Amino acid sequence: MSPEVRTGILALVAIALSLWGIKYIQGSNILSNSETYYAYYDNVAGVQIGTPVQISGVSVGSVSARDLSTEDRRVRLTMTLERQVPLPKTTRAVLATVSPLGDMAIILEYPVPCDGSNCAQDGDTFDGYTRGMVESMLGDGGLGTYIDQLRKGLLEAVDSLNHGLLSEDSKGPLAESVRDMRSIMGNLNQATGRMNLLLQRSSPAMESTLNSIAELTETLEEQKQAIAGIISNTDSLSQQMVDARLDEAVLEAKATLNKLNETLVTADSAMGGVDELVGQLQAGEGTLGMLLQDDGLYTNLNALSYSLDSLLADLQDRPYRYIPLKGRRKVERYDRKDAAADGNQ
Repeated sequence: MSPEVRTGILALVAIALSLWGIKYIQGSNILSNSETYYAYYDNVAGVQIGTPVQISGVSVGSVSARDLSTEDRRVRLTMTLERQVPLPKTTRAVLATVSPLGDMAIILEYPVPCDGSNCAQDGDTFDGYTRGMVESMLGDGGLGTYIDQLRKGLLEAVDSLNHGLLSEDSKGPLAESVRDMRSIMGNLNQATGRMNLLLQRSSPAMESTLNSIAELTETLEEQKQAIAGIISNTDSLSQQMVDARLDEAVLEAKATLNKLNETLVTADSAMGGVDELVGQLQAGEGTLGMLLQDDGLYTNLNALSYSLDSLLADLQDRPYRYIPLKGRRKVERYDRKDAAADGNQ
């Protein structure tokens, strides 16, 4: 074999391997027995050549082509399935997000496998559906299912709380507080009803009072200038009275201060005379000063006091001595009797 033939054969083999690799990378294995199906979508953002085609989470093929229809702007996806999977004609090709990172996949959904008569053939077109990311991640019910479950759980929790805490048979503090609150609200309703009845009964009197107040307000508004003049005159008169009282008080205070000064002068003069008198007494001047300074006078007064005491005692014990018109002998006789009586004692 010539070198040119070998080179040509190697080139053909390389080209074949390259084509097979490209198709394999795109999700199509040209060496395997595969089937091709189609589906139409309004928007295929995120779908690339090679996007997997899955059944119950198992990859059975991939997207091999994307074709845009210029008439209705719909996109036809070509799905190449490598495995021989019996698919019914009612199979739905759902374009869904299969990961939080935004990875897309075509999910083939059908209720039951086909039995031969209703199986799809190579080249058939399935109904295409697009499922949102939230619905894809949460399931067929989407967020509504979880919201319904959450609502149901909350309702059950509220019913349990209502029965366990707020029922009439409950003895918890919250139930007692609720019952007390009900009683208070009942009392408030009764008080409100009574207040409404009272207002209805007293509304004529209140209307009359309000009318009188309105009339009084109008009268005051009409006499506003006159009232302002009276208030101005009153302020002037009050100021005059205050000024007059202040003048009188100042005059009285001055007179009182003058009298106080005169009294202080008189008291000062009297204190000077007393000081002079005390000085004369200390110096022994005058009769009183001599009496205060003479010690003999005190001695004489003391002796005189003692003599008076003796005289009064003798007058009390022997009064007959001082009775007039008695002779000396008679007095001496009484003295002897007294001496004898003293001796016997």
